[in-house]
Amino acid sequence: MTRACLLVLLCGALAAGCRESPAPGGKPLVVASFFPMYDFARQVAADRAQVISLVPPGVHGHDWEPSPQDVAQVRRARIFVYNGAGFEPWVDKVIKEAAGSATVVVAASAGLTVARTGADGGTDPHVWLDPVLAKGEVDAAIMWGPMAGYYVKKADADLVIFDTPARLSDHTSGPIELADLVIIPTKTTMKDLERVKATYDLIQKTSDKVRTFIVINQTRPQAGRLDEPMKYLTTRGFAVCPYSLGYRVAFEDADEDGQTPQEIEPQGKAAAEIQSVYWYTIEALHHLTSEGVNHGKELSRTVA
Repeated sequence: MTRACLLVLLCGALAAGCRESPAPGGKPLVVASFFPMYDFARQVAADRAQVISLVPPGVHGHDWEPSPQDVAQVRRARIFVYNGAGFEPWVDKVIKEAAGSATVVVAASAGLTVARTGADGGTDPHVWLDPVLAKGEVDAAIMWGPMAGYYVKKADADLVIFDTPARLSDHTSGPIELADLVIIPTKTTMKDLERVKATYDLIQKTSDKVRTFIVINQTRPQAGRLDEPMKYLTTRGFAVCPYSLGYRVAFEDADEDGQTPQEIEPQGKAAAEIQSVYWYTIEALHHLTSEGVNHGKELSRTVA
């Protein structure tokens, strides 16, 4: 099987002030609410993180109450994973008291269709006992930070894409460490353009070998509107995709209809722009894989 090539779509508006909270020994700390969540996280993270459970073994996770020391553990963790669905009534208190930290909070059952039981139609919080729902909870854990490596390693694919959330740099370190190529979308406003360097700095801090380029989006159709943003980025040494994505109605219509611009207007300008960016990306990935991943030159850059 060929090695999966990893592409990361990294939001350009990352918060520069976010910092990771490593556990002793240099590994990121993952805190789970109770044993099933601990077991899921431990198997996913393997040796990439230190995983601990707040609720001690043999203690029921529903009736347990956290101590100040437990809250401190969550505050210094990179990721806090809990079941949700009402099983841990104490979890809101922990999250509230740990507020302000860089900890990523993952409700493993969020988005899952949980069974309803009893005459009152309440949800059954024992989500992990259902094999299908348990897989959904594991998938939720996989997508965060240090656990991303497990997903890439197990993926039977030629290309794996991570689309990272905005303003959460602790979410991005795992995928960046494994990435062959990182794409940073940015708008043309000065506020967005100025954030690009902070994003690049984060990438370089995480991995100084990964190749990166910028895609400018939501550009206005007037002639020359792209010239200044392109000049601003290129004169500062950033690699920029020569194709941009315009501010077009087709993107809004596609979002409302649950389709893509290519489906709504196959011959439209939005579809053509997407196609151009796509082939530029494919060419970049082809260059990296043909010459050896992380050893290409034309996509590299240096910022003083």
